[in-house]
Amino acid sequence: MRKAFLTCCLAWWLAVLQSLSLQAFAAYNPALIDTLSTSNSQPPSVMSTPPPTDGASSEPLPQIESLRPILITVPSLTGLSLDDARATLLDTNLRVGLVTRAESKYEPDTVIRQSPEARARARPGTAIALVIAAPAMVTVPPLTGLPLNEARAILSKLDLQLGQLTSAESDGEPGTIIEQSPKARTRVKPGTPIALVLSIRSMVEVPQVVGLELGDAREVIEHSGLIPIVDSWNSRGEKALVNGQHPKPRSSVRRGSSVVLTLKAIVEPSAVKPPSPPIQNMAPWTAIIAGAALITILGGTFLFMRSAHPKQPSSNREPRVSIHATLDYGTQQVQATENPEKLPTTVIKIHPDQGIQEVNRS
Repeated sequence: MRKAFLTCCLAWWLAVLQSLSLQAFAAYNPALIDTLSTSNSQPPSVMSTPPPTDGASSEPLPQIESLRPILITVPSLTGLSLDDARATLLDTNLRVGLVTRAESKYEPDTVIRQSPEARARARPGTAIALVIAAPAMVTVPPLTGLPLNEARAILSKLDLQLGQLTSAESDGEPGTIIEQSPKARTRVKPGTPIALVLSIRSMVEVPQVVGLELGDAREVIEHSGLIPIVDSWNSRGEKALVNGQHPKPRSSVRRGSSVVLTLKAIVEPSAVKPPSPPIQNMAPWTAIIAGAALITILGGTFLFMRSAHPKQPSSNREPRVSIHATLDYGTQQVQATENPEKLPTTVIKIHPDQGIQEVNRS
């Protein structure tokens, strides 16, 4: 009998606890009261105490009807902003779960996907995961080396803006892009401004290098941002002296321009011709020409003297001199053909390049 009493007490306390739990859950959500199932596929189960033994009487325990799970229809959140979606879920006893972003063509910061999906059945308090639309990203194109007008057209086609323009000295073509920010292949939002740096060339002064050795001249020119070019070469190599330059010293040119160097010529020993030695012997035809010239001169002199002096008796006539066709160089003695014993001896000196040098009579 004692055992039966303890069993009845335990069953009664369990029934009370279930009743209290049901009331507390119903107080949290009054809609649960309408979901109590009184009849369905089978009649409600009734908890009752076993019949008392030994004729002992006991109070009957309260009867509790069985409950089905409470489910809520998930509302559609697509197209709502994140704040509106959160308010809608709270109104239906649901809550916002994990929120992620994805590039989309839809309006930014609106719901494009949800999980569970709309019209699904979920328990109260279920977390609904949301995917929010993010602006479609654009890849920044490479613009280095392009002129400004081409870069502007490319940015406009990709829905990007031309940002701040600056310039810097460089060896690139003036007016071309040498740097950009953000860098190429960076993902940015549409409409992002792209800052560009354009190339310019500064003017530099040509240094004075005339008189320097070629090696030193190269170093000075390259240090000035110019390019040395040698238009000639000689055996001295880098030790050769610079004899001229173009452009002229102290003239202004663009950085990176060329400076043409002319080296001082070196006279090689083999290029100097020694003076020709004096001619020791003359060719025969040269001697003939010299003899003919001598005859002509003597003949002219003789005719001039005859015309200047009237004809004298034979005793006072000038002697006739017979000159051979060929004469040797040096001092010659010519014998008169008429009265050689009475006529003086005529001495004639003949030189190949001076003709008759002197005529002496003895």
